[in-house]
Parts: sequence; C-alpha cells; structure tokens
Amino acid sequence: MSQNRPPLGPLTGTSGEIPEDRYRHDLALHDRFQDFGAELLRIASLGLAAFGFVLVTKTSDHTVATEVVRVSPGLKCLIALSPICFGLAIAFALRHRFFASDGMFHHFRAIKLIDLKDEAQIERIQQEEATRNMKFKRAERSLHFSAGLLCLGAAFLAASFVWIVISMP
Repeated sequence: MSQNRPPLGPLTGTSGEIPEDRYRHDLALHDRFQDFGAELLRIASLGLAAFGFVLVTKTSDHTVATEVVRVSPGLKCLIALSPICFGLAIAFALRHRFFASDGMFHHFRAIKLIDLKDEAQIERIQQEEATRNMKFKRAERSLHFSAGLLCLGAAFLAASFVWIVISMP
C-alpha cells in the first residue's frame, strides 16, 4: 500500500519552516474534518458498548426477551448485524483518521517544495499534490462509510428492540 519514496533531502533556499499564514486555514479545516471523524468513532464505540450492556443485562436470565430471541432466527440475524455495523463504523472512522493525517503530511510537503521555487521540483510537487488528493479522497470515503454504517447499526439495534417489544405477550 505504501510506496518507498526517496527522502526529500535538505530544503536548500528555505529554512524548511512554513509561514503560519500559509497553512493556518488548512489546518483549521483539517481539525474540523478530524473532529467529525472522532465524533463518529465515539458514537460507534458507545453504540457497541450499549449493545453489549443491554445484551448482557436484559437477556442474561430467562426473560420474555430471551425467549423471543431464542425462537426467532430472523431476530437473531438482526441483532447480530448491529454490532457488526458498529464495529465496521469504528474501523472506517480509524481509517479516516489515518488517511486524513497522511494527506496533511503530503500537503505540508508540497507547500515546502513550492516555497523552494525550483523548476526542477515541479514534478515532485505534482506527485505530492496527487498523493495528498488521493489520501484525502480515501479519508472522505471512509468518513461516509463510517457514518452510513453507524446509521445502519443504530437502525438494526432499534429494529431488534421493536421486534422484541412487538413479540412480547
């Protein structure tokens, strides 16, 4: 997945530091992007924990809910899909964080190369920008998958609770 790249080497002609006004707005946008992914991660983790808590406390003894789950294979499948979706939402939220951070690395690297104002570095700048765009696109897709799976997990969990309540005598 990752390619071995030659090191950038010393940035002659510049101190290697980027003036803050060149990246401040990009970093603020990146932080909001990461914060949204972190919130999805937190909610999916809570959903998984809530599922486990409810499963252990409400169906551990011989209750009506336990009997409904025992006789209904469809309900078992519905209940099983909820933690799977929550787990996948967590995985995609973590994937989002990885690709967003890696994309920002390539963004800063491109800015440093642009600051050199060296015509020989144009191809390298284009490579860094293309890599940055690819990483950000993967991060965006991961965020969409995480949000969608979180919604599905919540829907499956709610549907299983409704099924149990409807099936109770």
